[in-house]
Amino acid sequence: AHYVGARDEGLALFRTFRRWLKPDGLLCLLGPRTGERPPFARMLPHPDWHAVFSSEDLHGLCKAAGFEVDVLRGCIGPAGIVAKQVAWAGAGRPVLVRAPLYPAQWAIASVDSDRARTTLMWLLVARAGRPALA
Repeated sequence: AHYVGARDEGLALFRTFRRWLKPDGLLCLLGPRTGERPPFARMLPHPDWHAVFSSEDLHGLCKAAGFEVDVLRGCIGPAGIVAKQVAWAGAGRPVLVRAPLYPAQWAIASVDSDRARTTLMWLLVARAGRPALA
């Protein structure tokens, strides 16, 4: 979703999600957020595409596509951000190099708190509304 959202095609994407779901079906999305600068570790890679959706963007896309937002909150705090950067550092490398990074990512991310002030991603849970009667 973040690649499509970064190309300003979010509304088409959310309308497609809506077509795929029955009324009252749930859309669960983990998407990169804007609105704050995540605390990236300077020595690890950080891609430019990480800032895509604001809270207002997601609320607007949901409303326009026929969803009702149940949950929208930031997640993946500072430790999770470092864990994600560890994953980006291993991208494109042989499996034998990447494989040892996975336990490190999980261990680092596991210390994150739901109360982190700065987060990397949005957790969106939205319910598909009933189609309008003609």
